[in-house]
Amino acid sequence: MKKSIMTLLAIFFVFGSQSVLASVDDVDCFKYYKFQDGLLFDDINPMKYSYKPADEVFISYDLLSLMDSPVVEGKVRVQVLYEDPSEGEQIVDEFIAYEDVNLMPKDRIKQEFRWTIPLTAKSGRYIVKTYFIVGESLNLAGLSFVPYGPPGVPGGMTFFEVENTYPGSRIYFSKEETYVNDEKYPFGAFLSSRESEPLEIKTKLVNEGPAKQVHLSLNVYEWDDVTDEPLKDYSVEKDISLEANGVEDITFSLPGLEPATYQLKFIAEYSDGKSILKLRISISGAKGRFIYLGMDRFPLIKNEETTVFFCLSNSADYLTTFTGRGTVELTDDAGNSILKEDIEPFEVVSKPMGKKLQFTPDREITDATLRIDLYDDEGNFMDEVQLKYSYSKFPNIAADLDLEIDKTEYKAEETLTYTITYKDDKRRPLAGKILLYVLDPNDVIVYMISDKEIIGSLTGNVELPGKEGNYKIIARELTHDMTNEALFTVEETLVTTAPTTLAEVTTSIPETEEPKADHLLLIAVVIIIILIIAVFLRRRT
Repeated sequence: MKKSIMTLLAIFFVFGSQSVLASVDDVDCFKYYKFQDGLLFDDINPMKYSYKPADEVFISYDLLSLMDSPVVEGKVRVQVLYEDPSEGEQIVDEFIAYEDVNLMPKDRIKQEFRWTIPLTAKSGRYIVKTYFIVGESLNLAGLSFVPYGPPGVPGGMTFFEVENTYPGSRIYFSKEETYVNDEKYPFGAFLSSRESEPLEIKTKLVNEGPAKQVHLSLNVYEWDDVTDEPLKDYSVEKDISLEANGVEDITFSLPGLEPATYQLKFIAEYSDGKSILKLRISISGAKGRFIYLGMDRFPLIKNEETTVFFCLSNSADYLTTFTGRGTVELTDDAGNSILKEDIEPFEVVSKPMGKKLQFTPDREITDATLRIDLYDDEGNFMDEVQLKYSYSKFPNIAADLDLEIDKTEYKAEETLTYTITYKDDKRRPLAGKILLYVLDPNDVIVYMISDKEIIGSLTGNVELPGKEGNYKIIARELTHDMTNEALFTVEETLVTTAPTTLAEVTTSIPETEEPKADHLLLIAVVIIIILIIAVFLRRRT
């Protein structure tokens, strides 16, 4: 008999201990998961508003979590768009500016990114749109797959101007000349689903300026392209030559696709820039997709009730419903199961819906993986989400870094032993990376280790140099940019002989010895040579 996600109370055993499932209920996703405003881009601005080609645009912003639960595995995605006078917004670049973002409720952190103006950039207004995504496709601020405006669905947005004294040169996909099965594609609008049938997408790649060699990529993604893993069976890459001020017809043919929502992404790249075109197509049918997955607290505290919640819907169309089921599982960093609950079949609709599981952990957990999957009632796979929680990665936790050495005075070339302790204010071990170095009396680094992993504590040895003086050893934790240091002295080791007493010093003059036979012979020879020299000198006078 299957476990029921609606009513069952379950007991889970981990090495003889237990986590008790207290209750399972429907959840209001708008409460636990704030659609499109769970995270705020605050005070997003460029350093200045006017640039020239080759300038670097510097943009700063604050990230503020409005969630009531911790956010993990977040990333900031950025799109730069040129505001074309006739075509509207054209994507000229897209990139991930910040990864592995972990925030507690109400956390605020400052960040920045830079973007270089292409040498051939057209003069005019440029728009920067930012988005916040959790995991591979869970959106907390904006929808990067709906980029075009005004204003699209960004999480944050700002502007700058480019002034180019030259005419500029670029390529772009004409939105005005983009068709799907001979129907003009309405950019900036949410489209109705269509039945599964062969698709033919046509557009034009326009070249403004001299002839160019262009690399063209045409890819299809299921739901979103943020993973950068397109569906292999539908990808096309080729190189084309564009004549000066020429136009190239682009045709992309697809067979009948399975029910789901797809992102079509065209990229044209040349030596000094790129152009990106995005289309979104939904095929009617049943295709469940998770919108969010999370826990209301972290780390997990022993005997304190914790809620796991998830939101989902049918993502293919607004009419189809289906019966879904799956499994929710929470494991620790060693892979041991903390919580595992089967989801009894329930109806999945297009409107965002969710459920929550409340349980009481039997022990403290600071590293865990939360996973959920979804199947229909016939066993067909629908979706899966996995998130990793690591308490040490949250930037505003009360961390403490201690550094101790075994003593403060050493002889030259002696060994120093150090111990680094890295814990929070409740003395829970934290994981991080350590940079350790020693400075000599002239502040020159004489010893260093980098990216040394630490979990709670770390002990090591340093072979000291022979130079005497005052030294400093410094430990820096790179994740939270914390430092601590200790001072010590090195005394030069002198070369010594056996100890000498005062009596030995006062009687250090050696006694006279009797001359030996060979000494007498040497003295006689010397005397004879002196006599010969004397006789010779007398005769000359």
